[in-house]
Parts: sequence; structure tokens; C-alpha cells
Amino acid sequence: MLSFIYLVLLRWFAKPMIYLSIVSMIGLLIGGGFYVFFLGNTYAEGDNTRQAMHGMGILLWILAGLYFIILLCCWSRIKLGAAVIEATSDFVANQSSVFFVPLIFFIIVGVWVTFWVISAVFVYSVGDAQKSTTNPIFADMKWNNTTRYIWIYHLFGLFWISAFIIGAAQFIISACCCLWYFSHGGKSDDKNSGGLGTGMKWLFRYHLGTIAFGSLIIAIM
Repeated sequence: MLSFIYLVLLRWFAKPMIYLSIVSMIGLLIGGGFYVFFLGNTYAEGDNTRQAMHGMGILLWILAGLYFIILLCCWSRIKLGAAVIEATSDFVANQSSVFFVPLIFFIIVGVWVTFWVISAVFVYSVGDAQKSTTNPIFADMKWNNTTRYIWIYHLFGLFWISAFIIGAAQFIISACCCLWYFSHGGKSDDKNSGGLGTGMKWLFRYHLGTIAFGSLIIAIM
């Protein structure tokens, strides 16, 4: 609910917040430069601290100038980013059901991780229990190469399947967002009915292999 309210408020405050943060950053760099520079004047002439603080003040002014130049070069992208945030707010306000997707997939990930942990305990316990040389209370499990390979396989499965589940959730949200956007912001005759259902249909019918391959790359990395 808090996330929903926050995204709706961005519809009116996105651009002011972005521009305010930009101005604040420039003001912070320039003001910080003046503060450090004139604070250095409180030290005696020839003091290394005075010279260092003067140098830091000049460095902050240079950074402010570079930051301003970068803003000028990227201004069109900044305006585009603000427009994207506003569109995101409109999408969430019009398609509030999309909030159920992260919740459902969070539960799925929780079930998968629970299953993985239980399986990992069984895999870890495979081997010969021997008395520990460092702690007499516990035993060390001596693995053979087969057990080591199974453990690596099991660990890789955690990465791959977790990335696959997250990718599936991201795809459904992306598909729903595309359907909403290209139906003129959800204002067409069909009102983008069944956006989530269409996203899930596309996922299972067309894109499971794509997401599996992409999550494989993520797991390897």
C-alpha cells in the first residue's frame, strides 16, 4: 500500500523532485567549495592545512562545473527519465493488480529456497563422518569427488532457478506494461483487460526458453 501511494504521488512530484535534487547537488558542491576555501583562510600563511583546504575548495568548484556540463549534455535524457517515472505512476494507478505479481513470485521463491535448503542438508550429510580435529563436539563430513560435484550442481541450481523465477515475474510485469502503453495508456476500448493474463500466456507459450537462457547466463556470471 505504501509503495502504491508513493508511485501515485510521483505522478505529480516526479519532475520537481528530480530538478530539486539536481539544483541541490550543484548548490552543495559550490557551497561546499566556498566553505572549505574560506575555512582554510583561518589557518596561517604557509600552513600546509591552509593550502590543502584551498585545493579542496577549488576541486569542489571544478566538480560542480563538470557536473553542470554533464547535465547540459544529458538534459534530454533527464527529461525522458522524468517522463518515464510519470508514465510508471500512471501505469500503476491504472493497473494496480500488477502488485500481486511480486507477492506471488515472492512466495514461489520462498517455497523453492525452502526446498533447496532441505535438499542441501541431505546433500551435505552424504559422506563419512569423522571426528573433528578442531572441535571434539562435532564431526567432519568427508566427501568424495562425486559428492563435491553434486554439491556444485545443487548450488548452481539455486542460482539458475532463482534467476528464472525472478525473470518470469519481470517478464509478466513488462508484458502488462507494454500492453497498457500501446493501448494508449489503458484508455482504449478494451481497457487493457487481461493484461496480466496475456503476460502469463506469452510467458508459457513463447518465452520460457528465452528466460531460461537469460537466467542461465546470470547464474554463470
